[in-house]
Amino acid sequence: MGCRSLFEIKGVFPKGKQGYGYFNLNMEKAPNIALYGHLKLEKIKHIALVHKPVRGKESYAIAFITTDKEVLFKVYLGRDEHQQLFPQQVIKFNQLKNKEILC
Repeated sequence: MGCRSLFEIKGVFPKGKQGYGYFNLNMEKAPNIALYGHLKLEKIKHIALVHKPVRGKESYAIAFITTDKEVLFKVYLGRDEHQQLFPQQVIKFNQLKNKEILC
């Protein structure tokens, strides 16, 4: 089943912490971060780091896959005003994929 909707938020991805069976994002509601909420951890079976072309452009995403093997959502690396990937994000993505860093 493919992704049915797409939302774009430009900005910093919030920090979070576990509590009550959820991963809680931005619970202090930092003023410079638009995203906050709760991710039900028991619904997530895998987190995949995906690097593939999308519409002819190099693309990087972190995909959250459910226990039903469906993609719940993806977080894509950002692009600048010229549609170029932010190099520092690509470096961090590859470090995470190669397990050089933990978050």
